[in-house]
Amino acid sequence: MSKILYKFCEKNTTPLQIIDPLDLQAPYKIKNACINEGFFYLNHKNLIKNSLIQQVFQESKIFFSLPQKTKLKLKASQNNGMRGYIPFEAENLNPKQRKRGDTKESYHIGRHVPLNSYENQLFPMSKPNVFPDLNDKDFQSLQNFQKIMEEYHKQMQDIGHLTIKLIAKSINLPENFFDKYITRPLVTLRICHYSKEISDPNSEAMGCGEHTDYGIITLLKTDQVEGLQIYLNDKWIDVPYIEDAFIVNIGDLLQRWTNNKFKSTLHRVVNKTGQERYSLPYFYEPNFDSKIEVLEQFIDENNPCLFPPIISGEHLLDMYSKTY
Repeated sequence: MSKILYKFCEKNTTPLQIIDPLDLQAPYKIKNACINEGFFYLNHKNLIKNSLIQQVFQESKIFFSLPQKTKLKLKASQNNGMRGYIPFEAENLNPKQRKRGDTKESYHIGRHVPLNSYENQLFPMSKPNVFPDLNDKDFQSLQNFQKIMEEYHKQMQDIGHLTIKLIAKSINLPENFFDKYITRPLVTLRICHYSKEISDPNSEAMGCGEHTDYGIITLLKTDQVEGLQIYLNDKWIDVPYIEDAFIVNIGDLLQRWTNNKFKSTLHRVVNKTGQERYSLPYFYEPNFDSKIEVLEQFIDENNPCLFPPIISGEHLLDMYSKTY
């Protein structure tokens, strides 16, 4: 990765499309965005209530304001499928370039998986969630935390599924084509808190290091403090906040399915303002045991198959092992 990746962008504004999922032209617009930028805005005005989104941000702020020793009671680990709390600098999304971890803390919430289920027993990333024990006096300020997060997660899973249907239609497949890969999806809501520390490449301080996402798609909601940048045409471009819209990007597995036709774009988070920042990325990944192979329609004499088959969960575990 070249040194240019560490330069802050200068007044470059994103050309990303704003797509209404109810627009009959949405699949066509999504296809263009996935080929050219790998990112787009998805209008969510008719998909989810803003009041719920604001509740999620409010509960996030309450949680992250707790003493560190309290938050560490809910610390995530490989043994629990990385559910729960991740401290500041525990994750490094660009370990090849930086020794210091990202200047953020986060909390991971997955799809509900019962403790005694076969899924929990078989798959290392399908584990029960970790939530505050309300009998513990240290968590008395979080009476509504679990209820609100579970409701948001549920609605985001539906919105993610809708988006994947539109993507299937965009490449002339039945809208339910990907359903067989997502009967037990690895869907994860991360609530993220970025510190006030200014991002400085010279001191290796970065809100979130340069990376691509690992799965199918990510749907991101942020507060109004900007920080996300994408790497297009050999330069970093700011992605501004837009009201009533998710920022959606393509992950590595969808790029793989389409034989590099769709773009899993490099992106990062930088702090140029000295303000705290909160964001809600929602990662939509296939079943742990889904086999991912390049789709036949993307292979011909001029476009040979670029990727061997892989198992989704094994790919994700390998990527996580490099960043934690």
